[in-house]
Amino acid sequence: MIGEIIAEHRKCPPESGGQRDREAGSNIRRRRVVPERASMKAGGFGTTPALRATPPDSGGELLSPSVHAACLLLFLLLTGCANAEYRFERFESGKTVPIPMKFDSLYGARDGESVTAEARFSNGNDSAQMNVRLFLRPPAEFVSGTYRLTIDGKTVEGIVECQSLDYQGGQGSVPSMGGKFVLKPGYRIILPSTPIKRR
Repeated sequence: MIGEIIAEHRKCPPESGGQRDREAGSNIRRRRVVPERASMKAGGFGTTPALRATPPDSGGELLSPSVHAACLLLFLLLTGCANAEYRFERFESGKTVPIPMKFDSLYGARDGESVTAEARFSNGNDSAQMNVRLFLRPPAEFVSGTYRLTIDGKTVEGIVECQSLDYQGGQGSVPSMGGKFVLKPGYRIILPSTPIKRR
């Protein structure tokens, strides 16, 4: 009896219910796979979008070493240009306000391991004079400083403090000086590296 049932089942045409159920199940499995593959291509977490975002011949690198070097050189040039300006500033409410003082001169003299320098600024009837003393040890050190400032007909005097110092030069070369100098209590001079002329 069981053998006859199996034989009849094998003779079922493809249109029978059992065959249709198997084909339907197979189609369902195929339809489930297709959306998953499509979502992998459209999603933002797989590797496919990242590869598409890079140039085809870049090997995964966005910038070549030569481009990195060029960008670094440009940054250094821009930074150097920004620091090559003479700036005279006034402190107001915790901020700095530029004053239209122009650099006039920087004179100095060396006596053994000591250097004295005098920087002058002016703008019409306004003027400023800063005197500093340096000690030449590697590296050079700021020792002391004074200033005399006349603005709007009023003259003030005080001491100078050095926030940063850049001194270069030896016995056989022209020395230069730069840095940030605070004219206490309310002013600051930003001096790029400038050759010191002999008195």
